[in-house]
Amino acid sequence: MREEGRLSSDVVIEIKDLSYTYRLTEKEALKDINLEVRRGEVVGIVGPTGAGKTTLCMTINGLIPHSITGGKLEGEVKVLGMNTKEHTLPEIARKVGMVFQDPESQIFGLTVLEDVVFLPENLGLPEEEIERRLKWALNAVRLNGYEERFPYQLSGGEKQRLAIASLLSGLPEILILDEPTSELDPIGKMEVFDVLERLKKEMKMTLIIVEHNTEQLSRICDRIVVLDKGQIVLAGNPKEVFSEVRFLQRIGVRPPQTAELGELLKNTEYFNEYDHPLTVKDAVQRLLRIFQKRRPKKARATISPSGGQKPGNGETVIEAENLWYIYESESGERKIALKNINLKIRRGDFIALIGHNGSGKTTLAKNFVGLLRPTKGKVLIYGEDASTMSVKDIARKIGYCFQNPDHQIFSKTVKEEIM
Repeated sequence: MREEGRLSSDVVIEIKDLSYTYRLTEKEALKDINLEVRRGEVVGIVGPTGAGKTTLCMTINGLIPHSITGGKLEGEVKVLGMNTKEHTLPEIARKVGMVFQDPESQIFGLTVLEDVVFLPENLGLPEEEIERRLKWALNAVRLNGYEERFPYQLSGGEKQRLAIASLLSGLPEILILDEPTSELDPIGKMEVFDVLERLKKEMKMTLIIVEHNTEQLSRICDRIVVLDKGQIVLAGNPKEVFSEVRFLQRIGVRPPQTAELGELLKNTEYFNEYDHPLTVKDAVQRLLRIFQKRRPKKARATISPSGGQKPGNGETVIEAENLWYIYESESGERKIALKNINLKIRRGDFIALIGHNGSGKTTLAKNFVGLLRPTKGKVLIYGEDASTMSVKDIARKIGYCFQNPDHQIFSKTVKEEIM
């Protein structure tokens, strides 16, 4: 299916009749893709799982066919005039950077500084230019002053911003982001999208963003492309695409909640079928007009400190007593991650740990399972001091599920993994 667009001399990505089938499969991952992206344009790509979004990105940055080999590639992909079949992966990578879903998969420097300067150093640039790019890239993602921090000291949002900075230091003309916020908390997501908005407005960078967070895409994107079963099924500006609420829901894409609200209230005095609100501000303004003549009586909510549930009365299974944890860098910089934590978790409790990026949630959980050991204080597991227990002993009593499942799946098949 051809996605129509105006031809322009500043087209930086040109895809013609692209189809791709992975090795040892018969089903096409991409089918008849036609797409053009102009310089400085921000394009969001959405679609259900398995729609071909990541595959499309990998054809643009050259991973297909140069790194992922053996598949059947038909059609043509040109990036900045380079046919990706005819140019090497390093040639393409100098112009096209790609940020992956899991930032830890592409962070390998011992410190923030080492990671950001890796690319310009390997390009053989002069020291003064490397220093200039380091300062510029860290400023672009708001990580100034983080140069000596270790990656493990960073929150999820900070790690993803570091991954972006490391690519920016190579001065790419196009940046592809494959679900960059899927593993981040709400504040981390906002941090990343704030950086992307800055790259768009201040640096006029061409961005391709694969993302399920349609609310954020509607805020930043010039155009939205919808994939389903390897084909482009819908394309246009955010208002045009996200007003097709029922179609998107049918194929497994969730539109912005404000658009869903507009769909429920369409054909009223303030909403119509072709003009759904995309932002909370727009939706609130319309709703205020609806309710201005019928103001509801004010009601006071009753807030229970226990969240409406009685705490468990069973045996204490995990207990933290005056728990402190401090990260310390090689340079001697100390960062207090946990401070005087006192907590009891009883058998049958269902506890949620919430907080902004860097607030200590993961650090506390890792102290519970022995992956980190308290700087001060102690953790008790069924009344036993965890400092006297090995990680293996603790693992027999407490299961731990990581943020990224790839970090704990290592067998060849599902059967081998479970058994």
